[in-house]
Amino acid sequence: MDLEIVKAIQSLQNPVLDWFFYVVTMVGDRYMMIFLAAVLYWTVDRKFAFRFVVLYLVSAGLNVFFKGVFTRPRPYLEEGIVVPGPYETLTEGYAFPSGHAQAAGVIGWTGMHGYGKTGRSVFRYAAIGVLVFVPLSRIYLGQHYLTDVLAGAILGYGIACFGYRVLTRIDRNDHIMALVIVPFLLITAFLTDPKVTVALGGGIGFLIGYALDRFLLDRDTGGSLLTQVVKTIIGFTGVVVLFTLFDDLTAGHTVLAALRYFMIGLWASFGAPMVFAYAFKND
Repeated sequence: MDLEIVKAIQSLQNPVLDWFFYVVTMVGDRYMMIFLAAVLYWTVDRKFAFRFVVLYLVSAGLNVFFKGVFTRPRPYLEEGIVVPGPYETLTEGYAFPSGHAQAAGVIGWTGMHGYGKTGRSVFRYAAIGVLVFVPLSRIYLGQHYLTDVLAGAILGYGIACFGYRVLTRIDRNDHIMALVIVPFLLITAFLTDPKVTVALGGGIGFLIGYALDRFLLDRDTGGSLLTQVVKTIIGFTGVVVLFTLFDDLTAGHTVLAALRYFMIGLWASFGAPMVFAYAFKND
């Protein structure tokens, strides 16, 4: 039944939908999560961004665990399932549950939470769009079955909903908790897949930077619209510089690649805010 659903959705393939779903599926990618976390941290609310990152790390960790338990092959390995060209990018690893759909669940809950806090419908519509179209894109692109994306989206949404309540209860000491989490991430980094190790490097850097930010800076994220735009440009300029500067050096080296992401995470949560604190101290 699952396979027939994939085939039915793929029967709609055409160049326009190929492009649309390829773009949509990137919303659930780790790079989008980095982008959202950074923008939230620099311009909206540091504590909320911190919780967003922690929830994503928990979700990603559970995703790796469950995939190792169920070891379900991806649908593109079945006869008759194709990955639409020119976007023939195959996601390696197992299928159940979908990591992109889990990320969509976390983002979707975040959007719904934003709607509940502000009453702005744009958050609700964005959340619904992410929750519907990201999982659908994974089926259309032949990367997952329907049950993969349903399980992933529900799991991600549930983790975000429950986890946010837990994190809210330790609001005053969340920077201490950030440091407590680091050793567990380090242990996991040495025991898991190299790609996950690299991603955890970024998470560890972000958590340490958040603790340093709270201890040493503890500055409000507010400012004029122009200030927020300039902060975002400065922040992402630093990310791009760190990402490209060590690109050749870290190629094929898991530890060095993890160290590069560590520096990016540390820059995002402490380096950039330190620059902002001095550059916009009168704003």
